[in-house]
Amino acid sequence: ALISSALNPVLVDISSTMIDIAKAKEEEVPLGVEYIQQDVLSLSLSEEFDVITAVYLLDYASTLNELQTMIQSVYNCLKKGGIFVAVTISPKLLPREEYRRGWKVVNPAGKPVFRDGDKMKIVSEPTDDDESIVINCYYWSQKTYDVCFKEAGFKSIEWKYEYEISKEGRRLYDNV
Repeated sequence: ALISSALNPVLVDISSTMIDIAKAKEEEVPLGVEYIQQDVLSLSLSEEFDVITAVYLLDYASTLNELQTMIQSVYNCLKKGGIFVAVTISPKLLPREEYRRGWKVVNPAGKPVFRDGDKMKIVSEPTDDDESIVINCYYWSQKTYDVCFKEAGFKSIEWKYEYEISKEGRRLYDNV
């Protein structure tokens, strides 16, 4: 999902199912969000935004060209001086067969490290009915991300590998 923030927030997702779920939530708790079903690879919006956020979007780029196109599409939708905040799978991530925080990371090629463009499988611990969630995505190094962002026109890039949720944020959302 790509969530763009402006005076009138816009949510863009390639999945009609995700858009339908978001619209249903909007009916329960109206936030004034506009919902658009569109692929970021061919993103075309009628306005520019001060801030665009993308949560695990870039991890779905299966080729370097797709990654470059995604980042360029986002850049093209930003106002001059706008900010893009992306949450991605950490470029420091290594394959691991043991579960950590309920998930394991598999390199289907069996390599001990990921290289740019490698397919990744993120697998949840099995539930009581022995089902796992499997997320298929792709690995991109910090260097590759940095080059793609600079080529798209971004002037500065800042990486954060750790974050802290404020006391107020924990108070408001711990029970959600």
